[in-house]
Amino acid sequence: MKNQPKIKAVIFDMDGVLADNIPFHFLAWQKTLKDEYGIHLTKKFFFKYLNARRGYELIRVVIGKVVSPKKGRSIIQKKDEHYRKIYTNKKPVDGLVGFLKYLKKKKIKIALATSAHKGNADFILDGFKIKKYFDVVVTAEKIKKSKPDPEIFLLAANKLKTKPANCLVVEDAPLGVRSGKKAGMRVAGMLTQHTKKDLAQADLYISNYNQKKLYTFIDAGASYRPGPYK
Repeated sequence: MKNQPKIKAVIFDMDGVLADNIPFHFLAWQKTLKDEYGIHLTKKFFFKYLNARRGYELIRVVIGKVVSPKKGRSIIQKKDEHYRKIYTNKKPVDGLVGFLKYLKKKKIKIALATSAHKGNADFILDGFKIKKYFDVVVTAEKIKKSKPDPEIFLLAANKLKTKPANCLVVEDAPLGVRSGKKAGMRVAGMLTQHTKKDLAQADLYISNYNQKKLYTFIDAGASYRPGPYK
């Protein structure tokens, strides 16, 4: 594929991408919002409107108003504590470590760009013993806007000193896919929680990191579909 931007960096989302752990986040939010506000959070609402949002934004969408920073931090802390208690069978998505080693061998830069807070990022990176592979880690504390705003991916690319057109994002959520495309990047849709239809703007689809088409996509440079995306 001539005259196509080469992939020089891969930017991973975390939840649902490094770990198939989204159901545990849902259960933790469901319990926390029930305890705090008496609200019953449904799976349908969570996966359609909330997955990939920062905690503060998620709370605002659910309760219909902005909470104070102090209250927001308290709610998020309770949710994260419950999540870490129930997510005990920690293991990476199949083929992840091998894929990270492949990227390092190819001298392709690696970043994590997650709407989760640093504590949860460390929980996964340290738990999987993969922190050493990441050149850059961007968490919720570093951004002002939630996905689908492209801020988090553009910040990661900037820290990697790589142009957006040379980045591949790996995402599992519709909001995350939109965010990556709005950033001017190519996106691999991870089918851990959503269907191809849900992630319709992605450039390719994978269910794990053992699939040859992912390696072929990177080696070839792949097609580039710039925005605009809403």
